Amino acid sequence: MLATMRGSANRAGPTNRRHRRLINATSIMVLLLLLCNLYLVPGEAQAQTALAAPTFSHQRGFYNSAFSLTLSAPAGQIYYTTNGASPVNFSTGALSTHAKTYTGPISINTTTVVRAVAISGSNKSPVVTHTYIFLAAVRNQNDATVKAAGWPDRFAADDDRGYYPADYEMDPEVLNHPNNAGKFESVMRSLPTLSIVTDLDNLWHPDYGIYYNPNAKEGHEDYPAGDPFDNPVSPGKWERPVSIEWINPDGTTGFHQNGGMRMHGQASRRPRRTPKKTFRLYFKKGYSPEVGGNLEFQLFDQPGASNKFDRLVVRMGGNRSWPYFDRDQRREADYVNDEWARRAWGDMGHLTSHGTYVHLYLNGVYWGLYNVAERIDEKFLAAYHPGLSEDDFDLIESDEDQDDNSVASAGTMDAYNELLALINPRSTTPITNDEYNIIKTKVDVISLADYFIHVHYIGKTDWPDHNYNVYRARVGPDTRFKFIAWDNDSGLNKVEQNTTLLTETETYPYIMGPDGTMVPDTTQPLMLDAPLQIFNRLLTNPEFRQVVTDRFYKHVLDPKGALAPDACRQRYIELTDIIDQAVIAESARWGDYSRDVYPPTNFIDIDDKPFPAYLHSRDLPNDYTDPTNAVDDKFQKNWLQVRAEKLSIYCPNRGNIVLSQYQANGWYEAPLNVPGISQRGGLVPPEPNNKITLNNTTNNGTGDIYYTLNGVDPRQEFGAVAPGAINGGDSVTITINRATTLKARVRNGNSWSPLLEYTFAPTQPLQNLIINEIHYNPSVPSAAQDPKRYEFIELYNKGATPLQLDGVKFSRGISFEFPANTTILPGQFLVLASDAAFFQLRYGFAPFGEFSGSLANEGEALELFDAVGNPFGRVDYKVTAPWPELTGANAGRSLSLFSPTSDNTVPGSWRASLQEHGTPGQPNGHTDQGPQTPSILWLKPAPITYGEPLTTAQLNATIIAPPDMPVQGTWTYDPPLGTVLNAGYGQTLKVTFTPTGSSASIYGPATITTQIDVLRAPLTIAAENKVKAVGAPNPLLTVLYSGLVNGDTPDSLDVPPMVSTTATTSSPVGQYPITVWGAADANYEITFVDGTLTVTDKKIPVINWADPAVITYGTALSSAQLNATARYNGQPVAGSFKYDPPAGTVLNAGSHLLKVTFTPADKNTYETVTHSVMIHVAKAPLTIRADNKRKQVGTPNPPLTATYIGFVNGDTPASLDVPPILSTTATTDSPVGQYPITVTGAMDANYAITFIEGILTVTDEPVFTNERQVMLPMLTR
Repeated sequence: MLATMRGSANRAGPTNRRHRRLINATSIMVLLLLLCNLYLVPGEAQAQTALAAPTFSHQRGFYNSAFSLTLSAPAGQIYYTTNGASPVNFSTGALSTHAKTYTGPISINTTTVVRAVAISGSNKSPVVTHTYIFLAAVRNQNDATVKAAGWPDRFAADDDRGYYPADYEMDPEVLNHPNNAGKFESVMRSLPTLSIVTDLDNLWHPDYGIYYNPNAKEGHEDYPAGDPFDNPVSPGKWERPVSIEWINPDGTTGFHQNGGMRMHGQASRRPRRTPKKTFRLYFKKGYSPEVGGNLEFQLFDQPGASNKFDRLVVRMGGNRSWPYFDRDQRREADYVNDEWARRAWGDMGHLTSHGTYVHLYLNGVYWGLYNVAERIDEKFLAAYHPGLSEDDFDLIESDEDQDDNSVASAGTMDAYNELLALINPRSTTPITNDEYNIIKTKVDVISLADYFIHVHYIGKTDWPDHNYNVYRARVGPDTRFKFIAWDNDSGLNKVEQNTTLLTETETYPYIMGPDGTMVPDTTQPLMLDAPLQIFNRLLTNPEFRQVVTDRFYKHVLDPKGALAPDACRQRYIELTDIIDQAVIAESARWGDYSRDVYPPTNFIDIDDKPFPAYLHSRDLPNDYTDPTNAVDDKFQKNWLQVRAEKLSIYCPNRGNIVLSQYQANGWYEAPLNVPGISQRGGLVPPEPNNKITLNNTTNNGTGDIYYTLNGVDPRQEFGAVAPGAINGGDSVTITINRATTLKARVRNGNSWSPLLEYTFAPTQPLQNLIINEIHYNPSVPSAAQDPKRYEFIELYNKGATPLQLDGVKFSRGISFEFPANTTILPGQFLVLASDAAFFQLRYGFAPFGEFSGSLANEGEALELFDAVGNPFGRVDYKVTAPWPELTGANAGRSLSLFSPTSDNTVPGSWRASLQEHGTPGQPNGHTDQGPQTPSILWLKPAPITYGEPLTTAQLNATIIAPPDMPVQGTWTYDPPLGTVLNAGYGQTLKVTFTPTGSSASIYGPATITTQIDVLRAPLTIAAENKVKAVGAPNPLLTVLYSGLVNGDTPDSLDVPPMVSTTATTSSPVGQYPITVWGAADANYEITFVDGTLTVTDKKIPVINWADPAVITYGTALSSAQLNATARYNGQPVAGSFKYDPPAGTVLNAGSHLLKVTFTPADKNTYETVTHSVMIHVAKAPLTIRADNKRKQVGTPNPPLTATYIGFVNGDTPASLDVPPILSTTATTDSPVGQYPITVTGAMDANYAITFIEGILTVTDEPVFTNERQVMLPMLTR
C-alpha cells in the first residue's frame, strides 16, 4: 500500500453504509420506536398535540411609528417574550422563566423581537417569532443600549492571544458623512433581511454559548467534555435552536421557520481572526414538525437552483472582509469574490453552491452584510442528483484539525485512496495512455481540468492543502470524482498572482488517540493527498494536456468564455450592484473595528499585519477615514476603489496573465488557432439567413477545418479524426435548421487547434409555448404517500405553427431538458411529471418525461429557456390571493390557466381546476373563456450601445394574424421609445398591446417581453499634457474625456480616474509620464491614454482662453469661440495657435472640449504649451407639424405627412435619430367631421422638437388625389 493511501480518516462514522441497511425486522422496529421517542420529547421541538400557533395583529417587517400588538389563538393560554428567548425551554419543554402571560396588547415602539406560544395542559403550539425593525433605532444602535439588554462586553473568552472586546455600534462617523446622508433607510432595504433569534445564552453563555466559544464543535480537543447543552434534536453537536425569518425589502414575509444553528468554518472561528462569524443553519423536522423540517422557499434566483434546503451557510465574507485581523487582506474586501467564484464555476457548466445577499440581525441587533449559500454536503449532493440519497456519495475535503489531511465528510475514503494509488503522487514517470484510460474512469478529467483552471484564474492562495471539495456518486452510471468550488475568498485579488506552482505540505496520517481525539500517526510515512497530486500527475500525459488546452480556451480565451473579460466584468458588476448600497451598513457596523476596537496589545504572529488600520468604507476620503494619517494613502482603498481595480485591471488582464503562466509551465499547447466563426452561438436569423460560416484565416490557411454538428468532438482522444467529422477545408457554410451544437478544430498533420464549441438554434415564436397547468399540491389517498410524486406541469402550443423543443429546458423551479428532435404541434399539450409511474397510475397515460426537483407549495418561479439559454416563458405562481388558493373545497386541484390565450403571468388568468387532480393532456375546460389574447411576434433586437435611445428598430413588435383579419390596437412599450438604457446584457423590454375598435370585442390585452443587449460605450480618458518650470511644484494634473454620451459628465462615472506622475519638485529637465488609471463605469468601456509632463528651463507662456458662450447646433466654430492669447508676465508672446477642432467645424449638441496648441515663434526662449476649454452646444429648435388632410367618408385614410421647420447643417427628415409617428383617430367608417392628426415620437440628439397637430377632415364631398395642399411657409425642408 502506498504512503498516500488513507484508512481511518472518516468523520462520517462506519465506512460501509450499505451494510448498515442490512438489519433485521426486529432492529427496524426498535429503531423506529427510538425515533418516535426522540421526536416525542416534550419541548419546543415536538408537543404531544400541536395547538394552532398564535396569530399576530402586525406582521414582521419594517416600522417607523409605535403600535399596539395584539396576539390571539383559538385555544390555550398565550405566553410571549420580547428578549429573544423562547417562551418554552427547548431542552425540557417547560415554560421558560422568560415567558410572560399574555393579557393584552403589547406596546412596540422600537426594534423588538416577539416570540409567542399557545399552551393548553400538555399541548403546545409551535413557537412563532415576529421581528419588528425600526430603522431609526437601528441607525442609533450603540454599545450602551445593546449591553444594557444583556449582551456581553467580550465576543469570546480571553486566551493566550489577548482579549476580544465586543462592538455593537452603528458608527455615526460613517452614517453622518455627506456621502451617506439621507440614505440609511434605502441602504437597509436594499437587500432582504435575515433575522435569527435565539436565547442570548445560546450565543454568549461562557460554557455553552456558540458565539462565545466559536471553536467548539463535536470532537474538538479543547472541549473534551463535549457539548453541555441538552438539545434533543441534535445532541452533542454544538447546535442551538433558533427562529429564522426572511423579510423582503418591501417588508413582507418571505418565510419563518424554526431551525438549528451552529458556528461554521475552520480558521475563521478563531477569535483573533475576526469578530464577525459565519453560521450554519439546519432545517429539521424536530425543530419544525408542522412543515416537515425542510425549508421550501425560492431563496436563489439563479437558474437551476433548488428550492428545498436542509442546511444553509450564512457567510461573513471571509479573509476579504473589513473586520478581518490582517490589514492587507481586509484592504481588498469587496464581499463578492467568493460568490463570484461560485457563480463562475456554475457558468463553467458544473454543480455549484448558489448564493444571495442579506442584511443579518441577531435578536434584533444589526450584525452586517452576509452571503447566504447552500452548504456542500451529502444532502446538497442528493438534492441535485435525482434518484440518489444522501448515503450514495463520497465527499472528500480537508480537515484543519488533522493538518489539512483529506477526510470523508460523507461516505468513505476508499475510492479516493484507490485513485491516489493509481496516480502515485511521488512517481516521476509520465502517465501512459493505458494508465490515463483507467484513471479517467475514476475522476472526471473535464471537471478536474476546469477546477484547476478556475482556482488558477482566481489566484486562490489558501490552497492547495485545504479548501477543496471532491465528490462522487457511489452508485449509478457515473461514479467518477468531480469537483466543486468553495471557500474562494482569498482569490480574485492580485492580477499578477501565480498559484499554478503551489505545492502541498506533507503530513502524517491521523488515527484515533487514547483520549478519543484524532492524533498524527508518526510511525507512518508522510503523505501527499490533495487533489493537486491528481492534476500534476495527469499533466505528464499529453492527452490530459490537450484537455487542459481545450478547456482553457473555452473558458478563458474564447470571447464568450465564463472567465473571459466580458464575463468576468459582467458577473462582477452584477454582484457589486447588488450590494453597492448595503456595504454602507457593513462599514457602519464593522468598518472601524480594527482601527478603534481591536486591542493593539493582542499577541500577533510575525506574519500577521493587523495594524495600522483605518476606517473601511464604500467611498469615504482618506483624510476622513484616517485623520491621523496612520496609514500611507497608497496603502488605503475604499470599496469603490477595489471595485474599480477589478473592473479596469483584473478582468481585462487576468486571462492573458494566466495564459502566460500555463504556457511557461507547458500546460497550454496550441500549435494552431481555432477557426474563425461568423457568429458565436445564439439564435440564427430566419431563413434564408440561417447560416454560420467557419474560416481558417486565423491560421493563414494552414491545415483544414474539421467539424461536427452532433456534439461530438471532431478529434478523437489521442489525436485521430473522429468518425463522422467533416473536413471543411479553409471555409465552410453551415445551415442551422434545428438546435445544433457545432464543434470545430483546425488540423494540420498530427497537430490540432483547441476546440471551438457553440450552440445555435433557429428563430421561432417560442412565446407560443405556454405553461398551461401547474399541479403543485396534489392530494393523496393516504398520509403514508408522498404528494410530491403526483406533481405535474402542462405545456401547450397556442400558436399556429409547430415548435421545435430541442434543447429547450426548465432551469428555474424544476429541471428538465427536452431531447433532440422534439416538436410540439399547434394545439398540442405536453405533460411533464415528477414521477412517471405514479402519474400513469393516476391518469392512465404516460407523461412526456420526468422533471427533477419539485414544485414549491409556497409558490415559486417556473421559467423556460431556449436551446441557447435565453429565457422566454416565466410564471411566478403564488399560493395566496390574488392567485387561486388551493385549499378547502379546492384542495387537491391544480392551478389551471383560464384560457390558453390568457396572459399566464397575471394571477387573474388562473383558476382552480374544475376537477380534483387537474386535467393533464386535455383542455382545462373553463367555460367563461373571455376575450382571446392576440399572438405577438417580437424578435430579440440586435445589440445597441449605451447612449443610443430605443427606437422603432428595437420596439417593433407585431401581431401575428391572417392578412384578411388584422388586429387593431395600440402598443405601450416599457421602457418607452427614446429611453437610453444602461449597459448590460439581457435587459428586459416589455410591450402591452391593447386592442381597439372592433378588435376589442374579440381580443383582450396581451403582454410580451424580449431581451436586448446594451454594450458599453467607448470612452477615452487622456491625461492632459502639462508643462512646468524646473524646480517648481507639479501643476494640477487633469484629464480629457472623449466619448461621454447621454448627457453624462465626468462626475457621472462610478469611479473617477486617478492621475499621477513620477516627476517631483526636484526633477531635472525632461519629460515624465503622466499616468491615468482606475476609472470604472458600468456604462463605458474605458481606454486610458497617458500624457507627458515636460519639465523645462524655458519660459512658459500662459494661455488666456475663457470657456466660450453657448452656441446652437448648426453654428460653425469661428474666432468668436477660438480666441486664445498667449502671454508671459503679462506681455504678449508671438507665435501660432492650432485649434482642435478647427474653425468651421459644426459640433453636435452637447458639451465638447476645445483644445489649442501654442507654438512660440521663439522656441529657444519659450516652451510650446497646450490649453483646453469646454463649450456647450445647445439643441437647435425644430418644429414638426402634421399636414392637414381631407378624405371622403367611407374611404381609407390618406397617407399622413408632416412639414419640418428648422433643419440646419444640411439635415433632412432622414437625419433624425427617431422619425415621427403620425396617427389619427379616424377610421374608414368615421362619419363626417374633423379628427386630430397627432405627431409624436421623433427624437434627435441635435434638435429640441416641438410637435403641432393637424386635422383630418372627413367630408361627404369627393376628394381628388391631386388636390393641392396649402402649405405653411418653410424655412428649411
